Amino acid sequence: MRLPSFAYKENLETPKEEAQAEAPIPDDIPLIELADQVVRGKIKLSPQQLRMLIELLPYCHPKLAVQAQVTGRDLASLLDARLEKLKKQSSGPLMIEDLRWR
Repeated sequence: MRLPSFAYKENLETPKEEAQAEAPIPDDIPLIELADQVVRGKIKLSPQQLRMLIELLPYCHPKLAVQAQVTGRDLASLLDARLEKLKKQSSGPLMIEDLRWR
């Protein structure tokens, strides 16, 4: 009687992965270069180092932002003007006038 393939000793052993000691990340390499090397497969990071890289990258290399020119027609002045206009309109009770009964 033949045993199933998983019962043999050679099939029970898992292949040993390369034991890579957690190497420290060099101080003189920018995080954007480190990320580039990880993407290209030149460096293999531990899961903790990779998570740290993912979390720190947006702060060390921010995306480009839009710059605005502030003029007299910016949002704050438009809101202030609109609020004043609303205050003037709601200063007293509104009377409904029916022109038919005059």
